[in-house]
Amino acid sequence: MSPSRLVFLALLATPIAATASAQDAGRDAAAPSLEVRTDPGVPYHCFAVAVDPLAAFFGEYGLRVEGTAGAAHSLWARPAYLSLDDASALGLEVGYRLWPFADGLDGPFIGPAAGLAVTTDRIVTASASLEAGWQWVWEGIVLGASAGATLATTPAYQHTAISPRVTVSLGYAWM
Repeated sequence: MSPSRLVFLALLATPIAATASAQDAGRDAAAPSLEVRTDPGVPYHCFAVAVDPLAAFFGEYGLRVEGTAGAAHSLWARPAYLSLDDASALGLEVGYRLWPFADGLDGPFIGPAAGLAVTTDRIVTASASLEAGWQWVWEGIVLGASAGATLATTPAYQHTAISPRVTVSLGYAWM
């Protein structure tokens, strides 16, 4: 066989072999990931302080402090002073919020809360609540509203009641 014929056969066989191996590699190889591990996560507000201006009209003054435990969960505490008709009280309410859109403290939420208040006459009231609402964060300014129900019991008076719960939040949030 002449050398020119060998070169011709070699050139003819190379594209066929390369095409077959590329097809096999395409079937077996997984597609490359488009995720870059060095990309930072989406920033979200993870700490907030807010007041409820609506509650002040009813003699309740409190400050809610809230922190996230991930983008979809937050825990909050709200110490408060209550000015009642014939007495005053100190209270503490703690709660959890689930943020389904996982945008930190921004968006819709739902969650339970538990509270305890003690009057100057040492009468204790315990409460359990469930609320749902929406909170907006614009450039750190927090505005929120929620509604739900509260079950409150005062053992000294053997009194238990379910009442509506409406809150408004006005405050500031940090990243």
